[in-house]
Amino acid sequence: MELRSTDALRKIQESYGDVYGICTKLKTSPNEVCGEVSVGEEEGEGETGWIEGAAILLSVVCVVLVTAFNDWSKEKQFRGLQSRIEQEQKFTVIRGGQVIQIPVADITVGDIAQVKYGDLLPADGILIQGNDLKIDESSLTGESDHVKKSLDKDPLLLSGTHVMEGSGRMVVTAVGVNSQTGIIFTLLGAGGEEEEKKDEKKKEKKNKKQDGAIENRNKAKAQDGAAMEMQPLKSEEGGDGDEKDKKKANLPKKEKSVLQGKLTKLAVQIGKAGISVNCAYTSKILPPEKEGGLPRHVGNKTECALLGLLLDLKRDYQDVRNEIPEEALYKVYTFNSVRKSMSTVLKNSDGSYRIFSKGASEIILKKCFKILSANGEAKVFRPRDRDDIVKTVIEPMASEGLRTICLAFRDFPAGEPEPEWDNENDIVTGLTCIAVVGIEDPVPDAIKKCQRAGITVRMVTGDNINTARAIATKCGILHPGEDFLCLEGKDFNRRIRNEKGEIEQERIDKIWPKLRVLARSSPTDKHTLVKGIIDSTVSDQRQVVAVTGDGTNDGPALKKADVGFAMGIAGTDVAKEASDIILTDDNFTSIVKAVMWGRNVYDSISKFLQFQLTVNVVAVIVAFTGACITQEKSFLTLIVEEMLLCMLLLQNIILLFLIPLC
Repeated sequence: MELRSTDALRKIQESYGDVYGICTKLKTSPNEVCGEVSVGEEEGEGETGWIEGAAILLSVVCVVLVTAFNDWSKEKQFRGLQSRIEQEQKFTVIRGGQVIQIPVADITVGDIAQVKYGDLLPADGILIQGNDLKIDESSLTGESDHVKKSLDKDPLLLSGTHVMEGSGRMVVTAVGVNSQTGIIFTLLGAGGEEEEKKDEKKKEKKNKKQDGAIENRNKAKAQDGAAMEMQPLKSEEGGDGDEKDKKKANLPKKEKSVLQGKLTKLAVQIGKAGISVNCAYTSKILPPEKEGGLPRHVGNKTECALLGLLLDLKRDYQDVRNEIPEEALYKVYTFNSVRKSMSTVLKNSDGSYRIFSKGASEIILKKCFKILSANGEAKVFRPRDRDDIVKTVIEPMASEGLRTICLAFRDFPAGEPEPEWDNENDIVTGLTCIAVVGIEDPVPDAIKKCQRAGITVRMVTGDNINTARAIATKCGILHPGEDFLCLEGKDFNRRIRNEKGEIEQERIDKIWPKLRVLARSSPTDKHTLVKGIIDSTVSDQRQVVAVTGDGTNDGPALKKADVGFAMGIAGTDVAKEASDIILTDDNFTSIVKAVMWGRNVYDSISKFLQFQLTVNVVAVIVAFTGACITQEKSFLTLIVEEMLLCMLLLQNIILLFLIPLC
């Protein structure tokens, strides 16, 4: 990325426009400022008048150049950051039979791109394989309903839209300015150019009027030997708006891992196939970049933990995926915040079907009618057996802070009529439980730092309340003996809504000060909590809320919060778009650094305003007093000279030498 020379010239022109605007507003001219000899002046003064004019001219040049240099340097760094962001934004494509990740800018027409839940489509394309794919096209059409995409009905995918459910593959048909998003930006650019041309014409007309007025005033002064007051001309101040950039925080990466599991030999055999095909094919484990390093987890971290379990059991999931490619999957019920599970249907060669399911243990167990015994037989799974599993397996795992996932399957015999696959409730039921595994989430070690900085940390999660409470206790959000609340989403909604089902702010204000953990929460619950804290009237001072998240379901809360932190590695494009700051290494510790810098910026702005107000008030008083006392010059000319000197000394030299460019 390089800045053209015209960019620097444009900055100089803008800076000169600021100085010229001062002269215009004070109804004086550059000729007067530069010491033009007027009728009535003594001959000796005329000979030395150029010295003062040259000094003022030099001051103007210094002001213009220093201001232009500062603006140009900041714009250069901003563009460099934008270029870095574009290079870091990658998309998964298939080239030469290999699945690779490339920068979005390198995608070309003809590439086969893999799309998945949470992606922001970077190009237009035609769907060639899809699994329960639903797209949010509201950014283009304004329609809030998700559009279902399939090969036989509406296979067109457009850039700038979000994948809200499912996965698939598409052939890229248009990129860049030829894509749907590119066409819109081109039209916006064309409209902007037309507006700029109109503004330039208006400025030319006004400049002609202003130049004529100044010339007439100069003639009047030459004839009468005294200054004549003219009615001020209103001038438009042109200038670009401040560009608001999304700051990046350079933030060790901890991966999820399966710590406990209840597995039999048959469970391992069936579970190998179930985990391999019932995890998104975009989730995989790659070899470490450096010898002796940790394997790299790509895609969903929970699914990577399950794939890692297979590798620990000396089972290669890639063998199953090679035998059953993604396009061979008969039906996929993708994971979302409502289902809290994922199911995949396979069609066998004899015409029978098998469905694999995985999800929150208490949800999947309720749909299980059988369970694999130690000898590999499927026995009846009664309600009391379910309660025993919860007490002896799930609760002990959850008390240790493990996220419990249940794996299950169901067979549909070949002789029976084909099921109604769109009726999910009838399909994902009567399951046979394979195993229950416990996955450990990496616990952030920066909670205490946040608390020392005066930040209250609350956990809002989709895990069950036992797991959430254990993790919160482990990382310091909860402390034994303290009077804090741990609620589930249903209980939270029951407490904050009235008899009509409407949310009341007074009810929220009674809960949120003591609330520390909100488990089994939906995206709406997260948004409601954030909005409730922001609108709270408990204290006189308004609460400032920051939210961290990585999933598409975190988008509403991230956007509503005062500051949204999205994960740069694990985060979806939807979450990144809704956020204000992206944590490039997904490390919670960097939030503390961001808060530190944010508070430093606030203090710096306060000090700068205090300094500027003090200096400018003094400068105006001194300049006005001096102009009133002096009888040798024009009143306004002297003010302009002294204010230019103040601009040179107090603003530009300080910016150039004392304040580092950032």
